[in-house]
Amino acid sequence: MKIILYKKISQSKQKKKLLQKSQESRYVSEIVKKIMELIFKIFLINLYLFTLNQAFNSNSVATECQKELCKLPFCSCGGSDIPGNISRDQVPQMVLITFDDAVTSLNSRLYSELFNENRLNPNGCPVSATFYINHEYTDYCEVQNLYSRGHEIASHSISHSMGKGLSYEQWVNEVVGQREILSEYANVKVEDIRGFRAPYLSVGGDRMFQMLYDYNFTYDSSMPSRESDPPSWPYTLDYKMNHDCVISPCPGKSFPGVWEVPLTMWNRGGCSMSDACRYPEDSDGVYNLILENFERHYNSSKAPFGLFYHSSWFVHSHHKEGFIKFLDKIRNMNDVYIELCKLPFCSCGGNDIPGNISRDQVPQMVLITFDDAVTSLNSRLYSELFNENRLNPNGCPVSATFYINHEYTDYCEVQNLYSRGHEIASHSISHSMGKGLSYEQWVNEVVGQREILSEYANVKVEDIRGFRAPYLSVGGDRMFQMLYDYNFTYDSSMPSRESDPPSWPYTLDYKMNHDCVISPCPGKSFPGVWEIPLTMWNGGGCSMSDACRYPEDSDGVYNLILENFERHYNSSKAPFGLFYHSSWFVHSHHKEGFIKFLDKIGNMKDVYVVTNWQAIQWIQNPTPLNKLKDFKAFQCDYSNRAKCENAQSCALRHNGIRYMRTSRPCPESYPWVTKTSLKKSSRN
Repeated sequence: MKIILYKKISQSKQKKKLLQKSQESRYVSEIVKKIMELIFKIFLINLYLFTLNQAFNSNSVATECQKELCKLPFCSCGGSDIPGNISRDQVPQMVLITFDDAVTSLNSRLYSELFNENRLNPNGCPVSATFYINHEYTDYCEVQNLYSRGHEIASHSISHSMGKGLSYEQWVNEVVGQREILSEYANVKVEDIRGFRAPYLSVGGDRMFQMLYDYNFTYDSSMPSRESDPPSWPYTLDYKMNHDCVISPCPGKSFPGVWEVPLTMWNRGGCSMSDACRYPEDSDGVYNLILENFERHYNSSKAPFGLFYHSSWFVHSHHKEGFIKFLDKIRNMNDVYIELCKLPFCSCGGNDIPGNISRDQVPQMVLITFDDAVTSLNSRLYSELFNENRLNPNGCPVSATFYINHEYTDYCEVQNLYSRGHEIASHSISHSMGKGLSYEQWVNEVVGQREILSEYANVKVEDIRGFRAPYLSVGGDRMFQMLYDYNFTYDSSMPSRESDPPSWPYTLDYKMNHDCVISPCPGKSFPGVWEIPLTMWNGGGCSMSDACRYPEDSDGVYNLILENFERHYNSSKAPFGLFYHSSWFVHSHHKEGFIKFLDKIGNMKDVYVVTNWQAIQWIQNPTPLNKLKDFKAFQCDYSNRAKCENAQSCALRHNGIRYMRTSRPCPESYPWVTKTSLKKSSRN
């Protein structure tokens, strides 16, 4: 019994020891695990710090900006993206006015005139400027007065020397030295002297930017940028600069937290410093050039717009007058969209009648268009619809717009349509879907077809102003950039559901004024390019009129067309579109209903059936009904447009034999995409 009890006690003690060892082992294992985790975390922290040191060390070579790492408020990649993803209509358009060189008693009078107490920002505060000041000839009392009124004072060096060959120590002496002088003699706080501009924009490369970094300057504004469409926002030099180096040497290393406010080059001026631009010789011309470049910022990225001057530019009275006119313009920009967008070059569309003309004096314009090839068959239809008895109230024949693609087109018949006053427009060469096309493909397709129409139908290139995308397959910014670059006046490819009341055509200076029905729609600004939207029909559920659900009799067709016409006629009087393909007229009740509608409006004294280009001309120059007989755009002298005579039928190989009828000599091969052998003309 004792032996058994001893064994149990002994076994119990052994179990306790084993359990204790097991617990100790687990405890040690947990400690080791935690130590290993701590070591790994320390390793990761050191690796992260090493990586940051490599990426952001001011002595490291700058790399391409990484948006996922470069975050505000300490880092920005710049570019055209609005900081903070704020809605564009909530972004203030900042205007940066700067003056370089000495402040004197003479130019201080100019500054008092420009920045008087009546020029206020929308928040009630005075407008302000930045002055990059060098030492020689400067009146520091006047500098102090500018500072006391809220203007920014910045360094422009002591001696105003070229900076390209300066050493690091020379940059310190020049720029930091001038900061100390400004602080000492103009009573400007050192911490308020944050900026610098290099004299003559003679940038000093890494030595200059190392000086700015080491001596806690916040920003530089010395580097021109050609990246102007759309303009770039300021950026930090943590990474590689986001534009080409225009004046070398530019920085090659990383300077974390140092901002660059680039000098965006102007359109039509060919300059970065605004006073180096080629200005017209009158104040209105000066004003218009400034406004045009301002609107390029306002209508796109809303990046700050720079007006960078020397006071000597204002010696010419027309310079000062044009500049002040611009200041007064932007000072009153509370309803900025309305103030900026003015006819004849810009229109916001919507249901407001252009020119504020009384509604009873507005002509109801009807726009009839046909898409695709013009052939000997559908030409008979066109002759029937637009016969010599169908006239507008001013006695001129009604007219239509033809969007013509290349294959199967009879260019002799196109020439005859053109000679009778119809509008000829491009519809691409191959009639392909456009959504995935590159910019170059859009050029080849659309501009190429314009050249073919001009060459083989004797249509003047300058008269081929419009375009419609095949299948309404819009190509987004690439397509509209092509239209802008190659001087097309308008597009008519985008459906609009905004039909109660219907919208007038508009320009693409600003965001389109309706939903994007078929993407991709334009996202950028294309100043002066008009859009004639395809307003959807009530009761038909369509934008192209021949895609509507029509009744099976001619009266039903007539009534559906008339119902949608009256929706325009009784509200905004925006142009009413009848957009067809000739094949729709194969059904006799379609044609009968359509002709009945033409006969109906033919007896209305305020209805004009005109081309798309004629409609745009009326919008650009709104003219009341009682003066329309003298309105040049609606007149009908086409004596300079020759009919097609001595036509020949050219048999050319393309997927078999294609016959191309023209009054011009036959080409050696069938014209096609990239093979037109014709010159494309652009605005550049």
